[in-house]
Amino acid sequence: SAGIPRDFMHLFILSFNNRTTLNLRIILRNIRSATSDWYVSDKKEEIEKDESVKYLFEGIVNEIVIKKKKTHFLLPQKYSDNKYIKKLVDLRVLHIRQKGISHKHTTNKLYDVYSVDYGSYTSLDITKNSLDTDYTQLMQDLKTIEDVRDARALSLEDDFFERFILNIGEGKKCSNCGKTIDINHLAYKKQRLCNHCYEKNE
Repeated sequence: SAGIPRDFMHLFILSFNNRTTLNLRIILRNIRSATSDWYVSDKKEEIEKDESVKYLFEGIVNEIVIKKKKTHFLLPQKYSDNKYIKKLVDLRVLHIRQKGISHKHTTNKLYDVYSVDYGSYTSLDITKNSLDTDYTQLMQDLKTIEDVRDARALSLEDDFFERFILNIGEGKKCSNCGKTIDINHLAYKKQRLCNHCYEKNE
């Protein structure tokens, strides 16, 4: 339940109701079934109402859970105010675990730690046993990793979000620096400036 009382109560009730007459105790199968049911009934429908939110969440699950076999990840703090990230947090499919941490190789860059909701990958039939779900291990890795490329492997970086905003039609390539402009950024909305190099783009 990621520490969310509402989710805990519903998961407990669903797990209790999923018991069989042969086994009156709540067992792991009941909990897995409950998390999947709760995700589908309470969260999935809300995600699917917004194609951009759905696209972003599917991208995060694919990148973090399926490819990297993890459930926790780092996100550059500048993306914490992204309206789609905030929507996923509001829908309780992303959970904020810690704010404002840095890696020794990126001391000028702050990250927030997020976890992916358990029900979202249970519904994909991905077993928890095949994943690295240890939040403390992520924090330990952050302290001990020497190679900045390995540190980046723990996070979602600019290239991930640049692909996202291009694919949903909210980004365009800067004619000066070649990076992807977020057309919702105030610098671009007010003065048509790139939010990376701050040069004019018409």
